[in-house]
Amino acid sequence: MITEAELIVIDHDPDDQQLFRQIFEDAGYSNKLVFFDDSAEAYEYLANPSTWPFIIICEINMPQIDGYELRQMILEDPVLNHKSIPFIYLTTIKSRESVLKAYKGYIQGYFRKSHNDADYKQTIEQIMKYWKNSLAPE
Repeated sequence: MITEAELIVIDHDPDDQQLFRQIFEDAGYSNKLVFFDDSAEAYEYLANPSTWPFIIICEINMPQIDGYELRQMILEDPVLNHKSIPFIYLTTIKSRESVLKAYKGYIQGYFRKSHNDADYKQTIEQIMKYWKNSLAPE
């Protein structure tokens, strides 16, 4: 895993994108952030053989192609699946059914967005700390 590679954030809410960007920059992470507000565009970007991001962080509630469908597309793509890119949901949904459905898609994490900026910041920092110290195939 290339821990300094770009981090992909898929979320159609501009306020959530801005908050994520601000927390990320305030924490001093050097990874380039790449935002997508459309899952189909994110998939096209990820499908490029030279694209090998550090982590994919995705909202489930997305227009047209939701987070579950995007995850399934990645799993069914042999090139993308082989890359073993950590796929994490950072979402507004907190139902038991949603969590179960998400983990059936072989995700690496499921986190609920907090309305409290300090809690949201702590969640992002925990995700980054864990994955910066994790080993994975390259």
